[in-house]
Amino acid sequence: MDAGLKEPGFGRGRAEENGSAFDRLKQNSLLHEALRQVHELTGLMTRLCLPKLPPSPTLCGAWPAAFCRQLALGSGACPSCLRLQAQLCRRLESKLKAHWGCCPAGIVRLAVPVIVAGQHVGTIVGGQVRLRSSDPAGFGHCCRQLGVNGDRRRLHAVRRAFFATRVLSRQELAAALRLLQTLAQLQALTFAQPAPSSPPVRDSARVSAAENFVRQHLTERMTTENVARAAGLTGAYFCRLFRRTTGTTLHNFVANLRVAGAKDLLARTLQPIGQIAFAAGFQSIPDFNRVFRHKTRMSPSQYRRKHYRA
Repeated sequence: MDAGLKEPGFGRGRAEENGSAFDRLKQNSLLHEALRQVHELTGLMTRLCLPKLPPSPTLCGAWPAAFCRQLALGSGACPSCLRLQAQLCRRLESKLKAHWGCCPAGIVRLAVPVIVAGQHVGTIVGGQVRLRSSDPAGFGHCCRQLGVNGDRRRLHAVRRAFFATRVLSRQELAAALRLLQTLAQLQALTFAQPAPSSPPVRDSARVSAAENFVRQHLTERMTTENVARAAGLTGAYFCRLFRRTTGTTLHNFVANLRVAGAKDLLARTLQPIGQIAFAAGFQSIPDFNRVFRHKTRMSPSQYRRKHYRA
């Protein structure tokens, strides 16, 4: 997802306005959690993209389906996926509503626009489930249409990935599409709400003091009472004030800082993961693994393999 892309056809003011709205959407943790739940329920892989879909089909899902990966071997992209992506682009430009389609193998792609005050500010894209069950004869037919060929081992891998792909009925797909449309509409309603008034300067200063205290004692065991005391407030009032001022809970704020520190150490050192967990401020390795996976969608060792720079 490249937030720096500009949508062609907009003037400078309108592009900046849409870019700002897209950034707010991208930072909405509730939206991303809802999309994750859609994946858990339906198998649909979804993510948020800029209003104008990119030419590459790889952005239609955070993780390419096993069947799509097999088809893309050696070419980088499946031609059928590229054509389907282009069709979705044209349909969105023609009419701003939810669109979907599927390739000859029945692999679904969909696009749901997020419209705020009449402006197209983002698109929920996804798919990578199979629309219908296919028997062995159907698999052979789709292979011929997609031009799949190769040795027996390659065909066996393609076949295994094909039948391992999650299958949805048309009714299930329609229900999932309605759910994504509802999410897009709820986002538009959220944007329409008036912005909360700024907290008094004194309260802001106390929250800043609490944030500084957290950063200075990040590697220590921390309680809400300790942080509230550093801000000169009682625990219950401090929790409400912190969430109202920062938009997140103290627990989530601390977890984000600790995970950020762990990610930095994983990416630039070869320290043992247990040592990194305690250096980042976590009190136990299981707690570190659970929080890290929740925040990054991967284990610490997976993150190191992907991001380590010698």
